[in-house]
Amino acid sequence: MNRLGGMSSSVIAAAAFVAAGTAPFVAAGSPVVPLCPGLTVVTAIAQRDGDYESIKTVESISARAVLVKYSSERMSSDIFSTAPPKLEHEIVMRRVLKEDLVRAALYLQQYYDKLPETVPGTTAMGTSAAVLRSLKAGAETEIGVFYPFNGTPTASRSTHPNIFDFSVVAKIRREEAGDVMVPVLVNGRLTELPAIHAGGRFFSDHGEFYFLDDPANPLTLRFSFGPAPSGPSGAGTGRTGGGADKQFKPRDSLRVIKINYRCLTNGASGSGDALESGLAQGGRADVYDIYFDFDSDRIRPESAPSLREIAAVLTRHADWRLAVRGHTDDIGGDAYNLVLSQRRAEAVKAALVAQYGIAPARLTTEGEGARRPVASNATLEGRARNRRVELVRR
Repeated sequence: MNRLGGMSSSVIAAAAFVAAGTAPFVAAGSPVVPLCPGLTVVTAIAQRDGDYESIKTVESISARAVLVKYSSERMSSDIFSTAPPKLEHEIVMRRVLKEDLVRAALYLQQYYDKLPETVPGTTAMGTSAAVLRSLKAGAETEIGVFYPFNGTPTASRSTHPNIFDFSVVAKIRREEAGDVMVPVLVNGRLTELPAIHAGGRFFSDHGEFYFLDDPANPLTLRFSFGPAPSGPSGAGTGRTGGGADKQFKPRDSLRVIKINYRCLTNGASGSGDALESGLAQGGRADVYDIYFDFDSDRIRPESAPSLREIAAVLTRHADWRLAVRGHTDDIGGDAYNLVLSQRRAEAVKAALVAQYGIAPARLTTEGEGARRPVASNATLEGRARNRRVELVRR
């Protein structure tokens, strides 16, 4: 399998930022999403019974690699049983080598618990600096993705089945001359992130990618893969103009809906600053990084940084009392969502009291259900914005 070759000086410069775990300076007004411990990337998945979220978190960055934790939920059913589908949880750890963040052409977008933690030659949360630079230059660029795994594949190419037997490599090309702006909740604020949109033909399938336009952290913001569209411009080229994209019905897709980080880089503020300033200046703040199990009030472990932050703010402002309000999307019906949102608000209060020693009298709880949406419930992104915890000073 071919590899991308030598690096330009710009890619080498980007590699230095990656190695330091920071993002390079960007033009004023351009958002920065730094690659740092605690960076959390949330993807929403839509199913008939409602949405749920998978979460990727940068656990640590060493001189050699970036350690990523992937936490997912999915509804699973047994075709031989009449029992209703059940929610399954999965944790997968991936260690991505720094050298692969610079030059790898294989994007291992699948998370599978039987894979080795480190798969040399692959990236995990996005593409490499070399692939991004090549796309930006307008070149047809090689990239590989992976079909779903089964069994226990090895990382050795000389043994089969191996991980790379499940890969498919093709050439993709940038679709627009300039960046495409992709709306994402970044630290709780709806932000338009600049992305490179590229597409190509993978045998009988079509692949579409939206990569964050930052060589130090080219995250995948959107990804779609499925039967190639038919039409005058879609056959075999990967180009999506001329209406061919309207016929594209992906089999697999990813849409990043939230990004949170707490490191400070080149003046960029983390979510903690926004929380405290929102409560101090406006008397309220929406919190999007308290995560719950699907259709449940059980708080997911990835919520711990946000809960610590709220507790720290309450400790610094001993005179503050807060109302904790739960909000949902509109899937499930009004009465049900009111009860669920109340339970979720109570779960947040219980965690702050039991785990962080906040006096119960300083917190009240309210369930709003879907009564106060901040976005349309007709879209995946809109529903994600509506599912939130609101804090209000009393």
